Amino acid sequence: MAILIEDITKNAIRENVPTIAQAQDTEFWLKLNPHFTITPEGSHDKLAPIPVNVTEEMLHYLVTDGYIQLDKVISTEFVAGLRSGVDNLRNAGINPSFVFVYDEFWIISRQLNRLLTPILGETYQQLPDFWCWYLDPHTQEAGWGPHRDRIHANPIFPDGMPKSVTVWIALTDATPLNGCIYMLPAHLDKDYFNFKTRETNVNAHGIRALPVDAGSLLMWNQRVVHWGGTSSTRTSEPRISMAIEYQRADVPPFNTPMLKTPEALLPFDVRLMLIAKQFTQYHHMYRVSDELAALAKSILE
Repeated sequence: MAILIEDITKNAIRENVPTIAQAQDTEFWLKLNPHFTITPEGSHDKLAPIPVNVTEEMLHYLVTDGYIQLDKVISTEFVAGLRSGVDNLRNAGINPSFVFVYDEFWIISRQLNRLLTPILGETYQQLPDFWCWYLDPHTQEAGWGPHRDRIHANPIFPDGMPKSVTVWIALTDATPLNGCIYMLPAHLDKDYFNFKTRETNVNAHGIRALPVDAGSLLMWNQRVVHWGGTSSTRTSEPRISMAIEYQRADVPPFNTPMLKTPEALLPFDVRLMLIAKQFTQYHHMYRVSDELAALAKSILE
């Protein structure tokens, strides 16, 4: 076991937290990923939606299981570009969630209206909640443990339709060996409609592994229990993924500030503020270093 710990430490990439001046400088980010763009003032230009048709069968499974899966809906070329951007930050020791400074990581969000509108309504809004993961099998990194995305509010209607959802996108193939998503289907969760409990007691016999190819997405409601697996040295492929959250506009906001025009490209300074917010609100799920916490605080001040 001592050898295993030594090997993991040796293979770990040292964290490199940008200074506040670097974080606020678009040129700093563009030098790390010159194939990306940053539009400082944002944009309201329309983009063609991802060609997704929500069927009655998909809605049925969204209610009964709490999630749906869409395979390879994002082009291979676009996903490869996103992956390279995450790789570049990771290799520089920078937290992968900083990829949201780039235009390209908001483009997908702006193209999901054909998926989100039938589920959340025409005026759905984007929550200020997102993340990017890089699970390195060499250091056996793990996704977030079993949890419900919303435990302080009821995110589903009595008929099982969601008030809010998480859209998780695979930027690499996600497998049981590199840490794919696992789900406890809603109908196998004895506490699913017990909103007085925060328990995530997992019915082990009902656990469902959800391996997917790069470019695929999962959507789940924010009540269903789910988690990311632990990567293994049995594979060399990391699991890289991102997630974004949305809610209906006709229910009280689950978090603020709400992004009322999710199809718009946000200004750079707003993106940076929202990234900093992630490090403060997800510290219970991801160990944030003192240096990164200090940077987040400086950006938000």
